[in-house]
Amino acid sequence: MANAWLSPTGYEDPESAWVNEPWAYDDDTYYPASNDFLAHGAQFLNLLHAVLSCTKVRVWVSGDHCTVDSVDIDVYDNGDLTWHHVYEGAIAVGEWVEKVLDTQRNITKLRLKAQCTQTAPAPLFYFHEADFWEAVGIQDKSANMATQMIAVGAL
Repeated sequence: MANAWLSPTGYEDPESAWVNEPWAYDDDTYYPASNDFLAHGAQFLNLLHAVLSCTKVRVWVSGDHCTVDSVDIDVYDNGDLTWHHVYEGAIAVGEWVEKVLDTQRNITKLRLKAQCTQTAPAPLFYFHEADFWEAVGIQDKSANMATQMIAVGAL
């Protein structure tokens, strides 16, 4: 099996702030999930997948009647049961943007929210798509190095 981009398989909308959530992972960048950030504020949409070894994620976002100022992307590590920060800052809109994780992780969730500036009535933030990069056959170099150091120290 080769490394591959995998789509999420479900979602959590903890604050019920999003509409059309499944569109954020339907393999179609045309139709997005949307967040009315004036009505709900910037809220996370969590996208789910069975545990997989991952080294990066990618997202496709845009805005309607707003400027997307920044996004916040995190992943949930199934190993230590903690959210890990991936990226916060400006992002290109209307195209795939990849973000590399700090290390290879066994993840089950990606969450994203955005800060936007309204430019006209009824502004919406759009989350078009997200994918996880499944890293098959790649070892975590830091864990491998620690194992080698322990082995050398044991000699």
